[in-house]
Amino acid sequence: MRDTRIDTYIQKSQAFAQPILNTLRNCIHEACPGVEETIKWRFPHFEYAGATLCSIAAFKEYCVMTFRNYEAMQDAHHILKPLGSEGMGNIGKIRELSDLPSATILKQYLKEAADLNLKGVNPKKSKVEGDKVLPEPHPDFLQLLTSNQVLKTHFDNMSYSSQKQYLLWVNEAKTDATRQRRIEQVHAQILERKPLNWKYQKKPSD
Repeated sequence: MRDTRIDTYIQKSQAFAQPILNTLRNCIHEACPGVEETIKWRFPHFEYAGATLCSIAAFKEYCVMTFRNYEAMQDAHHILKPLGSEGMGNIGKIRELSDLPSATILKQYLKEAADLNLKGVNPKKSKVEGDKVLPEPHPDFLQLLTSNQVLKTHFDNMSYSSQKQYLLWVNEAKTDATRQRRIEQVHAQILERKPLNWKYQKKPSD
């Protein structure tokens, strides 16, 4: 089923981005019948078998596509890139349709990603800092990090204690609605490089 909010998102995107987003969206539906659309963190997301399959987004000069389980994919055609290497997505900065792999290859990757969701495969979560192991991020928070390289970079540059506070605060939410509100707050604060409880920290004396 198609989400009208994604129609609006595409219509409001830059003119160059609209055919790219429509092509990606159509490929996703053709490769994975039954995929569900939604908007998370202002970007179009596509869910399959109870988990995020991939996301797409448009920026001022390029578009991106991110696979949730890209690290577990075989990448038979060597097109996947680590997040942050070329833009925020896994297939680099997409400025025109010719930057996309063929529809056949793209659908092959989407079907592989869908199969990983069916098998219950989750992205790698644990991060070790010396002998310290951070709590595993909730899948929704992990998806936010993997879909936004700027946010991920800011988070990775935070201290171990700040990262741990954020992860636990999201993980301990009692309901999905509460978790979503917390993730939205986390999103804003990390972009501003603020620790979780920055409001309560003592300011240095003059």
